[in-house]
Amino acid sequence: MVTVNMIAEYLSDCNVAFLPECGVRRFGYVVIAAEDAGPADVPSPAPSGAGDDPVLCCLPPQAARERLRNDDGSWALVVYQGEDAFEAPVHLMERTIFCRTSRSYASVAADLQRLFLTMGRWVDSLRTALLQGSSYQGLLDCSEAVLGNFVSLSDSEFRLMAYTRSIPIDDPVSQEVVRLGYHPASTIELFRRHNALRDWEVQTRVEVKPAVMTRYPTLDYVFRSFGSYFVHVVMQCNNRPPTPALRDAFQLLVDHVDHVVRQSRSERFAQDTEATRLFGDLIDHRFISRDDLARRLGALGLAEAGPYQMAVLSFPGGADEKSLAGYYAQRAKESLPSCVIGTRDAQVLVVDPTAGLEGPQLPQLQAFVNAQDCAAGLSEPFESLTDLPSAYQQARQALSLSTGPRPSLARSFDPEPPLPLYRFRDCLAAYVVEVAKTNNRLIGASADHGITAQLAAFDREHGTEDLRLLYVFLRNERNVRLTCEELFMHRSTLLYRIGRMQERLGFDLDDAATRQRILMEYLIRTA
Repeated sequence: MVTVNMIAEYLSDCNVAFLPECGVRRFGYVVIAAEDAGPADVPSPAPSGAGDDPVLCCLPPQAARERLRNDDGSWALVVYQGEDAFEAPVHLMERTIFCRTSRSYASVAADLQRLFLTMGRWVDSLRTALLQGSSYQGLLDCSEAVLGNFVSLSDSEFRLMAYTRSIPIDDPVSQEVVRLGYHPASTIELFRRHNALRDWEVQTRVEVKPAVMTRYPTLDYVFRSFGSYFVHVVMQCNNRPPTPALRDAFQLLVDHVDHVVRQSRSERFAQDTEATRLFGDLIDHRFISRDDLARRLGALGLAEAGPYQMAVLSFPGGADEKSLAGYYAQRAKESLPSCVIGTRDAQVLVVDPTAGLEGPQLPQLQAFVNAQDCAAGLSEPFESLTDLPSAYQQARQALSLSTGPRPSLARSFDPEPPLPLYRFRDCLAAYVVEVAKTNNRLIGASADHGITAQLAAFDREHGTEDLRLLYVFLRNERNVRLTCEELFMHRSTLLYRIGRMQERLGFDLDDAATRQRILMEYLIRTA
């Protein structure tokens, strides 16, 4: 419970020397011998309940050598005056802490005892809290007096789970999470800007961070579940600096928080991830018996029969920030309370049991997309949850075709849509062309010599925009008024240019097959 670093800091008015690699060595108990004790007078170094940590013997020089030689498990803190010397074999010196001081042996021993008593009471209170089933907050309540700094715990959804309520903090990031109960989007963007999200994904130990994102230096530790960000413990060093001793004390807190984390992992896996696991099993076509499917659907308040509709939400950062999926899922739950929310990789899956994502749910979905600066791909409505794999592919394809490097037809000639909500039904033709084009070179060859290719060549040669004009005309179903308003063009000019195109290239827009062929060529050119 007490480390060499803590002893060195607590006895700061003494010259405490030790091997650097043993600074984090913990001791469960201290045994203090009398100043005039000989080797045979030192008390037993194995009190009941000492645990796995070795015992530290506080000894005068004359007794230390024999104690180290006779007990391989003991360490010795040798207290001696400036003019004294301590000589011993090298293998014994490796278990020795030297305290050179002008103070009396008795005063140093008394201070050492107070340190062990203080830390012992703290560790006992932490253990008692765990035995009584205390939460994260209970552990922090026990720790305020010893740590002296502001400490907070947040989960994978960046919600505040506990904090040191009696220690004021003037750091804006900490104040905001206490006020809201979760980190807002502005703080998430701050984390992203400093690459903190990626760093947390690979952090494996307590680390000291400089005052970059926060007002004070911090000590933090990241717990992961199944390789993903799960619980984050952060200490703002607003009252005490991040010394090696404080770091060791923070590690003690982390060790006890780990017991609650282990229990929380199983609870969260059983509760909050049920939708994620069910969606994943359906999408990956894993076998689910009828009875098991009925049970799992019942737990989520769903029926097998719909109608349903699915949205796949993609967020800034994409696959590089999987740790944020839980955060965005929680925000989606708050904005879309009647929907069932899950995650897959770095995306959030939304299933609406009333097929209302484009109806009653649309305003809420639009507001969420705007607030989180994300994009949504919408599937077509489907009648049974067994059709969810197809709906998932539809929603993903809508995102891919609308936001990828080769956008769909609608985004090739039109301005950006007012909201990034992309429907698969609007992208179906583009998807068919994409699939056909990757499997049949004849498709591309046909488009290369078709009407749109000839229009594009004419535009390049004469500086016209016939290619776009024809597309807008066909998209508006040959409605002259709408096309003129959109292109700011006079009616007679539009009809003249459309007529000249037909004469020049020899096609007839009154023929439905011709119109369909031309629109398909636009899609092929875009792909």
